[in-house]
Amino acid sequence: MLAARVVGITLLALLALPASALAPPSDVSGTLNFSGIDDAANEAVNSGEIPGVVVLVGRGDDILLQRAYGSRRLVPNQVPMTLDTIFDIASLTKPVGTTIAVMSLVEHGAISLDAPLGRYLREFRGKQFDEITIRRLLTHTAGLVAYPPNSAVASGFPTAVREIAKELDLKSPFETNQPVSVDYMPGRRQPARAAAE
Repeated sequence: MLAARVVGITLLALLALPASALAPPSDVSGTLNFSGIDDAANEAVNSGEIPGVVVLVGRGDDILLQRAYGSRRLVPNQVPMTLDTIFDIASLTKPVGTTIAVMSLVEHGAISLDAPLGRYLREFRGKQFDEITIRRLLTHTAGLVAYPPNSAVASGFPTAVREIAKELDLKSPFETNQPVSVDYMPGRRQPARAAAE
């Protein structure tokens, strides 16, 4: 999860940089100096944060650096990372795919970040859902559980949306000080159970 977050932040930071900031690294005796990348990759592998990584740095059609560090598999036996390793990047779907798609909809005026989710999904209409906005969904502060039960999502859309909305009946838990079925209070990063006590 941490590695996915770092990759997502790095991609977003690169998108924000001016083209001049993406100039090739400094030249050391006629070769490019990628020692900082080597150090960072080796440190991440040696600390155990990640088992391995493949780094590719390019500019235009030129590959400036392509190296593999660490292992592609640790069990049942260790296998070295290779340049052709294929990675599952499912955890990057949210920061890269979903965020870009949602912000494109915002840019075109199709949705508003601060609109209640009920404006777009009828299952989330009602006063008890007013605090759940698109922005809060994107920032994980909407109060939804991180992993809804398989039974709630197994049948797909739109049934899954109805089931998730049923599980998130915010009315009574907040009014009665009973433990709530959400990970966080909407709009806050405080654990909901602590807030209800």
